[in-house]
Amino acid sequence: MSSNPEGAQVVLNGKLVGQTPVVLNDLPVGSRALVVRREGYSPWSASVRVVAGQRTTVRATLRPSPQSGG
Repeated sequence: MSSNPEGAQVVLNGKLVGQTPVVLNDLPVGSRALVVRREGYSPWSASVRVVAGQRTTVRATLRPSPQSGG
């Protein structure tokens, strides 16, 4: 799992699992809810399917969050 910019929090099924770049091993087969977030950026989310015996590569591109007026 990687992101642009790096150093974003990776949340898998509601549990913080690390910061990008991160490799997650030994995940059970099935779909997972993935959220990538970093301060100053809008959260990125996706549903990721884990397939037995296959590597799934995920890359998130984070967009700057709208600035509040001031």
